[in-house]
Amino acid sequence: MTRKALFLTDNNILGDVYKANLLAFVDVETELVSTMDVFLKKFSKDIDLVISLSLIGEDDVAKSIHQHIQSGEHKPSLIVVGQKSEVSGHQSLTTLPGNLDTKNLIKSVAGLFNITAKDMMKVEVKDYFPIPIKLFSYLETAPCDVFIQVSKPGKSLEYAKVWDSSAIRRHVITEYIERGIQILFVPSDMRLKVINLVSSHVIAELDNPNLSKEQKLDVLEQGFEVVATKLTSDPKVNAEVVSISKKCIENVTEVIQQFPQLKSLLIGLAANKSRYLYFHSILATYICNHVVKHISWGGEGHADKISFVLYFHDIFLVPIYNKYPEFQFEEELVFNNLLSDKEKEVVINHARMAGELVKTFPRVPLGADAIVTQHHGVTTGAGFTLDFRDDVSPLAKVIIVAEAFVDELIQARDSGEAADKTNILALLRTKFPRHTYKKIIDTLENISI
Repeated sequence: MTRKALFLTDNNILGDVYKANLLAFVDVETELVSTMDVFLKKFSKDIDLVISLSLIGEDDVAKSIHQHIQSGEHKPSLIVVGQKSEVSGHQSLTTLPGNLDTKNLIKSVAGLFNITAKDMMKVEVKDYFPIPIKLFSYLETAPCDVFIQVSKPGKSLEYAKVWDSSAIRRHVITEYIERGIQILFVPSDMRLKVINLVSSHVIAELDNPNLSKEQKLDVLEQGFEVVATKLTSDPKVNAEVVSISKKCIENVTEVIQQFPQLKSLLIGLAANKSRYLYFHSILATYICNHVVKHISWGGEGHADKISFVLYFHDIFLVPIYNKYPEFQFEEELVFNNLLSDKEKEVVINHARMAGELVKTFPRVPLGADAIVTQHHGVTTGAGFTLDFRDDVSPLAKVIIVAEAFVDELIQARDSGEAADKTNILALLRTKFPRHTYKKIIDTLENISI
C-alpha cells in the first residue's frame, strides 16, 4: 500500500532526493511544499508522514508543524531534518541530520511503518556515469532514472536517485547549479542514449540567431561535453561527431571575437558557471588568437587550427574531471590517491591519445595532430615537462604559453585577487627562459585583461 507524505522544504535538491528514494525503497509518495501556508492547505487525514526542515530562513517551521499536529486530531509521524529547531531531538518525533543521508532516512521511515528489509523493493546496484547537469536542460524527459552522488571525496561512492525516468524538473536545474551541483549520474549502460538525445538539441541551438554571445558560450560548452562523451565512450570518429565538432569549432572562433577584452570573456564564462576544462580551453583560444595576430610569423590563418587543437587537446580528461570535479590543474590529478592507476595513466598520456584521435578526422588541419600531441612540451605526448625545449611546433609553444597564462588567471581568481599582468608575464619569462617562448610572451604585453 502506497503511503503519502508531505515534505516542507525550500531546498529542491534535498526534496528531489528524498522524494525519489522514499518511493523507490519504502513506497511512500511524497509531495513537496515550500511554505507553511501551502503545507496547511495540503495537510489532511490522507497524509501518513510529515517531513520538515528545521528552519526555513529564520522561521522555525518544524516547531510550527509540530504544534499544528499536536493540537489536531490527525497525528501522522513527523520527521525533522536538521538540528536547529526548538523541537529537534524531541521524543515525539524523529530528527535526522540536515544532509543527503538517504540511508538514515529510509531506515527511519521503515521503522516508523514497520517495514522489514524483505518488504522493501530490491534496488539493483549499477555502475553510474557522470553527465554534466546543464545537458539535462535540453531534455523534456529522461530515458532513465537520474542520480546524485551523496558520498564525500575519499569515501566509498554512494548515489541517491534524484529524478525518476521521464521526470526532469528543468525549472530547478539553475538552483542545483547555484548550490554547486555540476554533475548528475545515469546508469552507465544508458549514457549514450542520454547523450544522443541531447545532441540534436545542441546542434539546433547553435543555429539559433537570437542567442547572445554569453548564451552561445554556454551552448558551446554543452556541445563540447557531448563530443567528449561520445569520443571517450567509443573513440571512433563518425559523421555525427564530425558535424557537431565542426559546428562548435566554427562558433568558438566566431564568438571569442565578440569579446573585446579578456576580462569580458572571463565574466561571461563565470556567469555561465562554466566548468574547468571548457573554461580553460576557451580562454587559451582567446589568448592564442591574440598571439598569432601579433607575432612576426603569425597570421589570421592560424585561428581555425588553434580552435581545432584546443577543442580536442584535453578531450580524454573530460570523464576524469566529471568524476573528480573538485580538481582543477592536471598535476593535481596525478599526485593524489583518489584516481586509480588506470585513470592516472590516461592523465599522463592524454596528449598522445588526443593526437592519435585527431589524425582520424577527415580534413584535419595540417599539423594539428602534432600540435595536440605536443601541447605539454613533450614530443611523444606522454607526461609533462618542466624543461620546455625548442623541439616542438611553434603553435604548440603558443598553446603552452597561453595555458600557463590562463593558469595564473585562474589562481588569481580563486584567491580573490585581481590578475596582475606584469607579474604574470614575469612568472612566464622565468618558467619559459628560451628565446622562442619569450617572443610569444612579449606579444602579451598589449593584451587587455
